[in-house]
Amino acid sequence: FTAEGDQQNVDPVGLRPLGNYGGPTNTCALELGSPAIDAGDPDGCYGDVDGDGVLDTVPMDRDQRGSGFWRPTDGDWDGIARCDTGAVEFQLLFADGFESGGTTLWSATTP
Repeated sequence: FTAEGDQQNVDPVGLRPLGNYGGPTNTCALELGSPAIDAGDPDGCYGDVDGDGVLDTVPMDRDQRGSGFWRPTDGDWDGIARCDTGAVEFQLLFADGFESGGTTLWSATTP
């Protein structure tokens, strides 16, 4: 990786180990506080989906994991949905303050 902003031989700050975080392929999910959260292009989530070496002109609406893993999301809670850098968009189940209210509906989140 030699593009502007790429970093080599650095600790993977804010990344979980390679694993099954949903979707058809293993990925490295982002952790809360990762510098990759909402650090992508403010103009949209563009990538080379077909592998021809040219960025597609239509922004991607989901991450590498596919349907159900939408992007962009507002991962840093600043009111602006912006793509995360990398193949996976940060997903948070509960936002800060959720647990401060009643807990009678928590069982609704359990399979």
